Amino acid sequence: MIITLFNKADMLNSSKKIFRKFLPVMILSQEKPREFPEPEIDDTGTSDIAFRVVLFNDDWHTFEEVIFQLIKATGCTFEQARGFAFEVHVKGKAYVFTGSMQECLRVSSILEEIGLHTQIISE
Repeated sequence: MIITLFNKADMLNSSKKIFRKFLPVMILSQEKPREFPEPEIDDTGTSDIAFRVVLFNDDWHTFEEVIFQLIKATGCTFEQARGFAFEVHVKGKAYVFTGSMQECLRVSSILEEIGLHTQIISE
């Protein structure tokens, strides 16, 4: 075992070296983050492009889970959601929502909360 003894002068010199080395880093890390201007988004609704949410069949969600999530995501009635769920079951997929890209992203994310597989396509 090696024991090194430092005198006060050695400790002071070592501290000064460390302080000089890391002072610029400490100062830079305390700077205010650079602010960027907000991007301009054209949300006038003048786009003629409509999008659709496609819901795909799987073998692990129950009809009740799918129906509940469709109602939550799209605001459709129970009967409409049941029809979508049946179409997905029989055909393997169904178009469950049509709207703007932003609306479709919202609907898709809600459906995917429970692991349903969706896709957004343009019309």
